[in-house]
Amino acid sequence: MKKQDGWSTPTPMPNCQEELAEGIASDDTPRGLEVKKILLGSGSKGVEELSKTLDASVIASNRDSGTVDFLKHDITGAGLKGKDAALDKWSRDIDKSTGKASGASIVDVASRQSTLEGLNDLELAGQSLERLQLGKISSTRANEIQANQQVWAALSEEKKIEIRKIGGATPSVDPTTSP
Repeated sequence: MKKQDGWSTPTPMPNCQEELAEGIASDDTPRGLEVKKILLGSGSKGVEELSKTLDASVIASNRDSGTVDFLKHDITGAGLKGKDAALDKWSRDIDKSTGKASGASIVDVASRQSTLEGLNDLELAGQSLERLQLGKISSTRANEIQANQQVWAALSEEKKIEIRKIGGATPSVDPTTSP
């Protein structure tokens, strides 16, 4: 990782995905952890990039990587539930028969009914559009989100469209226009 002169932490690099993929492929744990740190510090786009790169790299490496295990363990404490519940649950996904990390992909975890269950409205709103599309949100839950004025007002138009679609209809009172 490159460090800018006078800085104590690496600067974000446009090729973080490549760096992370190479770190996993070569089982270079320090490199993988450093790139993970950069991506998590880069907001929602960084979290999304981390998730996509990890998923592709884990599939490509057949999950036999100590670096992946370290990354999973490190991500567990990153507080990602409200940003990417699938990545958060993937980091905790343990094969009960072996006690080791399961070989499930992040997309597999995202597709599970249980991944978005138990999230509050604000945590659901923090998920990416892709996660909302993959996740299994009930129509009742979608309508509850629409009725939460504070959360509804903060959603992007794309997320509103998706939640309306899941809910089956718009609520009788549009939370964005009601007091």
